[in-house]
Amino acid sequence: MPKHSDRSMCSVAAQLAGYAAFLPSDALTQRLHGPLAKIAAALSWSALRDLLAPIEAEADQRHGGPSGFDPLALTAAVLLGRWHGLGERALADALARRWDFQLFCGFDPDRPTPSGSTLRRHAQRLKDADVLDLVVAEVDAALSAARIKIMPAERALVDLKLQTLKDEV
Repeated sequence: MPKHSDRSMCSVAAQLAGYAAFLPSDALTQRLHGPLAKIAAALSWSALRDLLAPIEAEADQRHGGPSGFDPLALTAAVLLGRWHGLGERALADALARRWDFQLFCGFDPDRPTPSGSTLRRHAQRLKDADVLDLVVAEVDAALSAARIKIMPAERALVDLKLQTLKDEV
């Protein structure tokens, strides 16, 4: 599984462009400028990966090598679940069906996505290692710096709404 690096809107667009043949052009345009692309562009993926170092080290010790899914991809999925109000099973289902979720997390759309139990175990590892709060704080800071506020999704599989914050005078 390829690991996230800092991504710009360009790299997200390049990734999405490979799927253009399967999508109506207006759907592709919407996704390129949609909420997940804006969030992905605002985040420092390398800073998030640094925060996950204890999780990666623990996974290597537990399994004698890297696990099947990149911890950063699983963490991105956990964040999606929080933003969309999805439990692990519903999140696993959404990851299997939604290519925008797959691309945001860094999962290969041509390969299986994590199960609900994998997502639940990863979320628990984040909590046990006291990393989840650090990740959320890093994401919140990055989104705040980009003047983005995530509004709760109204229905489980509806896109997030973003509010661009105006400078206070």
